[in-house]
Amino acid sequence: MGTLDLTQETDEYCLNIARVLLLSFGLLRFNELFRKVNEMGAKMSKPTFSEHLNHLVEKGLVIRKVEGKQQVSYFFDWKKFMIKEEDLKELVKEEEPEEVMLVNKKRFNSLPIDEQVKAILLSLFEKSIRELQLDVLSAINPDHQFFHNLDKMTNRQSIDSLWEALLENCSKDKDYANQVLEKIALSKDKLRKSPSETYEELKKATLIF
Repeated sequence: MGTLDLTQETDEYCLNIARVLLLSFGLLRFNELFRKVNEMGAKMSKPTFSEHLNHLVEKGLVIRKVEGKQQVSYFFDWKKFMIKEEDLKELVKEEEPEEVMLVNKKRFNSLPIDEQVKAILLSLFEKSIRELQLDVLSAINPDHQFFHNLDKMTNRQSIDSLWEALLENCSKDKDYANQVLEKIALSKDKLRKSPSETYEELKKATLIF
């Protein structure tokens, strides 16, 4: 199948539904998708939503999966299409090359557990700062709220390779997992007492990456 420019095939209502499905990376039931689209700021009535969702299905852009009489879900196989809108391109972040991920994972696993936890916490700080920035931008310019919320969706969903490495280690070694939990508890306590000092410490400890 060749590439497809959604902006030439659909109107703004359809585009907003497709954008939410694109960044959900999975199956969504009708009511769940309707709720999510409206929560993101693309307000539309249920009849309007249903009409445009059906249009996407008829166009073959959205797949309607039926399991039983009342279990109907929808998904967008985004890898088959080329989305040309610059705003959306920026939201779908490219993955790190595999060789870079392997090198970072090896470095990460060579660190003491407390340094590993610090690296993950710094990532969480950065994600929270990004979300605050997007919320402020939405407050300043409500017309851009939908795209800011899409950005927040990807920000929340993304788990970097270091986080994945830590979770993989936890699943294999319960003692390691318990040590990680202890380090997290200590970090939370220290953060409450001296947040600025803790942030600077996290930055210094994760310069290797």
